Amino acid sequence: MRRFVPAVVAVAFVLAGCGYERIGPAFGKANKEAFALQQPPQATPPPPPSMALDTQEAEVIGEAYVRSLSGKAKEEPEPVLYVAPSQRPAAQKLQPSVPRN
Repeated sequence: MRRFVPAVVAVAFVLAGCGYERIGPAFGKANKEAFALQQPPQATPPPPPSMALDTQEAEVIGEAYVRSLSGKAKEEPEPVLYVAPSQRPAAQKLQPSVPRN
């Protein structure tokens, strides 16, 4: 029992002297700085996508919208082109058994 009492007293002193309130503010400063350098950089969220339209896109969308409201295209239909038949008589078609010269 006599050996046990000094061991208990020594453990009590060690535990009392190692509390956080007894440690100075600079304790472990070098370790904290070294570990801070090893941390990965904080990920920043990507910027939100731009939902703005450029002028060409806006024009195409606007024209499509106007056409859908009007029900018919604003463009005039293409004129029909009639071609007159040729004036010379067509050559007589030969039978397949007749050789061509």
